[in-house]
Amino acid sequence: MASDQAALFQNLDITFTALADVARPSIQDTISKSPPTLDAGISNFPQQRPFLENTAAFARELRPGVRVLPTTLPDLADALTSASRA
Repeated sequence: MASDQAALFQNLDITFTALADVARPSIQDTISKSPPTLDAGISNFPQQRPFLENTAAFARELRPGVRVLPTTLPDLADALTSASRA
């Protein structure tokens, strides 16, 4: 148990030493900007929901065609090659 706690403190020291170089201003700026960012997300995410739902529905509708692509790609490639020569 004591060795686990000692290892924890050693690892924390390594982590905090590494973060010390970026703590000011980078981490401090991130912390300061977090509340307005969260507020923006809370107000804007409901407006984005229909777009995300439509995108998910579109992806579901594409699945049958995507499933057959491995077997149909050679024919499609030949058709595109022939069409580009014409």
